Amino acid sequence: EFPSASVRGDEERSPAMRDAYIEWRPCPEYQLRMGQFRPAISRQFNTDPHRLQFADRAEATRDLAFDRNQGAQAGYDLPDGWGSVNAAVFN
Repeated sequence: EFPSASVRGDEERSPAMRDAYIEWRPCPEYQLRMGQFRPAISRQFNTDPHRLQFADRAEATRDLAFDRNQGAQAGYDLPDGWGSVNAAVFN
């Protein structure tokens, strides 16, 4: 993901790095990712507001959700695109 610019004051801009990670894929099915990225926690946290079933996000999701953290994640993509299995450790 490209860095975004945040505006401070009238014209001052500074870049803000959000995701920075290294991903290694020894073969197409397996991956190892290390760095700073957003972990997959809950459906409410990762879904756009217009796709949620209720009008507001749950209080617990808002208060306890992880944003971008530093850590490592190992994953395996299931055959025929059925999904993936991931395990992660964050600070």
